[in-house]
Amino acid sequence: MYFALLGDMAPNRPNAKNRLNSNRSGLHKSLTRIFTFDYQDMPRLSGVYLFTYCALQTLIHLVLVVRTTQLFLAGEYEWLAVSNIAFLGTLLQIIDVVHCLIGLTKGNIPASLVQIWGRLTMLWIIHNCPDTRDTTPAALILIVYALVEPCRYPYYGFNALGVEIYPLMWLRYSAFLPLYPAGLSLEAINMTLAIPYYYRTYQTTLFGIPVNAGVVMGGFLILVFPFIARFLLFHMLKQRKSKLGCVQHSKKSKKN
Repeated sequence: MYFALLGDMAPNRPNAKNRLNSNRSGLHKSLTRIFTFDYQDMPRLSGVYLFTYCALQTLIHLVLVVRTTQLFLAGEYEWLAVSNIAFLGTLLQIIDVVHCLIGLTKGNIPASLVQIWGRLTMLWIIHNCPDTRDTTPAALILIVYALVEPCRYPYYGFNALGVEIYPLMWLRYSAFLPLYPAGLSLEAINMTLAIPYYYRTYQTTLFGIPVNAGVVMGGFLILVFPFIARFLLFHMLKQRKSKLGCVQHSKKSKKN
């Protein structure tokens, strides 16, 4: 009886062994797919990453604009209550430049650096000036800064996934028309208000020459700032014409 059972089981041994080998092979393939990088997946992975990054930046700046507006309308605005959010969102924008440098996205690196450097400098000027940081111009510049980003990051995020939504594109290349002049004007106002404080308190020497921060800021405001403002505005107008002009031309061609 025992040998009879062994005889009945013998033919099934190869099948069991085959199933075991098959399972091992399937497990090996699964592990290989998990731990082996497939360069064909790079566009998809980079798209998901960029979408996530853009969503994060949109959320940060929405929180900033909502919180600042709430405090301002309630008459409870204080710079220190919201400035950390502003610094965080602006510092993270340095990643935008890194994306361009490594070829993950396309963009004008000089224009991006000018904008990020300008914002960080403006935030630093206000942050270190108790005479201006709790004023209406300081609150308004935070709101304008924050409003710019939810108008552009959603477009970039969906575009990274290969989805182009025309309303988002239009918003991206049109929102700057009121926001950039407002932001540049508020930067000039805040610098003007901060000059007396920096003139009184920040003085040093450079190569033996006395340097006063208020004088430097005034000189920058008069001699340099207008050219930076012109550069940024004309850069955005050129981009708008390039993007929206091509879309309008494409629509007309399809109708014809």
